[in-house]
Amino acid sequence: MNMRICLILCVLAISTQSVRADVTARVEADHIVMQNESLRIAIDPKVGGRIVEYVFKPFGEENLCFPAENNGGMLMDMFWQHGWPGELLKNPYEYEIVKAGPDEAVVRVWRVSTGEAKGKMIQDVAGIRVQRTIRLRRGERALRCNVSLINTQDVGKLVGYWIQNNFYLLGDRKNNQWYRPTRHGVDLISTEKPSSHYWYFVEGPTAGWVGVANRELNGGLMLLMDYNDLWKHYNNMAAVTTEWFYDRVAIPPSKAWQTDVTIIPTPGLSGYAFGSEHLIAQMDLEKTAGGMKVSHRLTAGSTGLKDVTITTHAHGARQPWETSKITKQIKVVDSSVQAIDVDLAGVESDPVIVQVEVIGTTPQGESITLRYGDYFGGAAGKNIDLITLGPLYAFERPAKQKVFLKPDKIIKTVNDHLRVLFVRGLWHEYSGVDEALAKVPEVEVINSWYTESGTGSSLLNFPPGYETLMGYDVVVLANIDGGALGGVGQEMLVDFVNAGGGLLIIGGDRTYGQARFDNKKFVNMLPVQLQGPSDWRRRPSESGILSDGDISFDSTAVLYQHLLNPVADARVTLRAGDAPLIITRREGKGTVIASLALPFGEPAPPSVGYWESPMWHELIRRLITSAAADAENSR
Repeated sequence: MNMRICLILCVLAISTQSVRADVTARVEADHIVMQNESLRIAIDPKVGGRIVEYVFKPFGEENLCFPAENNGGMLMDMFWQHGWPGELLKNPYEYEIVKAGPDEAVVRVWRVSTGEAKGKMIQDVAGIRVQRTIRLRRGERALRCNVSLINTQDVGKLVGYWIQNNFYLLGDRKNNQWYRPTRHGVDLISTEKPSSHYWYFVEGPTAGWVGVANRELNGGLMLLMDYNDLWKHYNNMAAVTTEWFYDRVAIPPSKAWQTDVTIIPTPGLSGYAFGSEHLIAQMDLEKTAGGMKVSHRLTAGSTGLKDVTITTHAHGARQPWETSKITKQIKVVDSSVQAIDVDLAGVESDPVIVQVEVIGTTPQGESITLRYGDYFGGAAGKNIDLITLGPLYAFERPAKQKVFLKPDKIIKTVNDHLRVLFVRGLWHEYSGVDEALAKVPEVEVINSWYTESGTGSSLLNFPPGYETLMGYDVVVLANIDGGALGGVGQEMLVDFVNAGGGLLIIGGDRTYGQARFDNKKFVNMLPVQLQGPSDWRRRPSESGILSDGDISFDSTAVLYQHLLNPVADARVTLRAGDAPLIITRREGKGTVIASLALPFGEPAPPSVGYWESPMWHELIRRLITSAAADAENSR
């Protein structure tokens, strides 16, 4: 037998043996070890049930390094209400080996939170069973993790969850690079190169992935998460940390929120342009004479594709030119790396946008279409408009397909006195709401406060569950943006109004067009037509408020105002000059009221700003009490 045949037989024998190798899960010393023919991980239940060893054998032994004892690891649980390090990072978890092989290994780790961290009690996250179920299958390189947040208490919870992964590849953090999908294109950040457009945080990513690659290794890890629940990415070069934050989620009693994470090693890819369960892609762009060379490197995600076509074309970010589309075919995209080079002719002025469309068939026979792209600046430089500071070309941020957890029944409480939730944003003291409520004989006012931290804007003391929210008659939002409410807060308010609650929205520089409300049902409930940012202006002259029934607004001035029109079924009940000032709308059993005045400027005497006017305070009193009465009469 000659040497070539011997080598072929040896390779076949090794390949056959690796395919047939069993998957195992067992306790070794104080770790839980899961492994198949290519991957070995160790989980430490003593410190957060995290992964403390990750070895992908084709990369070599000990190829992932965790920077610091008790801080390094993968799939580490956090609540962003606590901040870092929080309650869960170093505390012990319980565990169970659900399945030990041979085709699949399954390990479950969990801990029930107390809500206390750094000497602070956060009731919103107390009593949450944080549970991770980790799966490893025979013949696969993907590590799958299901996260469940289970509310074990009898009241609703409003939870902000985040995952931290603190690692780097090959023992040298300098060669690690992070790739993140953004509206500016694929953002690259490393210890040597800060991001062009972001720093640590990328808020509002355009897809559910982040990749960590190592130039020396010519490989890396793709981490996939659910885009529909993803809020922002965080990568800190000095701490070599890969983290992402999820949207706040309201979890009713005994219900659970779930999400999936997949970690996939990718030998042969030194960077990333796209990641999904079906396809992981690297795309390198090089300008040529009159054209552009696009080098694709494709590999499977957790499942792969067959009968694949990949179509590439380019167009101008500033100028209206476009190349022809070039389509190539691949029989199968599997765990190997497929290389496809495309030469685009007719590339004109910089900057250039390269777009890719991939159509293929899943192992289950379903046809899917995947799209991604990137920005090439060339002589034009970064993807940034120096006037607006936004991108010259904005990559699409797809609408999220949100699924909200809700109680089986949503019922508005009947109160024997007026109960108001006052959500206080910037300039709330000039809204007239406090003065108005002081005129109500029997009223209970609960305050919620707008706040900002390193993780973004949020609301303190906003109802964590439906049973609390449904106990109010009216909610007042004083200059509150969509980020502070979150998609879940907006959804809860839609249900509140439909069940019979009243909602009063007070104008300001952070609401309406400036608010970036991202819940379509909430936007569709508003009595005004949103027009995007900068929807408020100083009026050309001081405008008096026209009389409203028996309220006379003599010497009361509005200098700044949101210039918004009512929706078709809304009613303008008050104007300043010729512009709507108060607009109301019935929605379900409840009422939504929009106040479009802003408390800016100083009117000339003898006029006073509306916020100082007793007539305005009386108007706000009537709006709040009538909204509560409308709800009562609709039951």
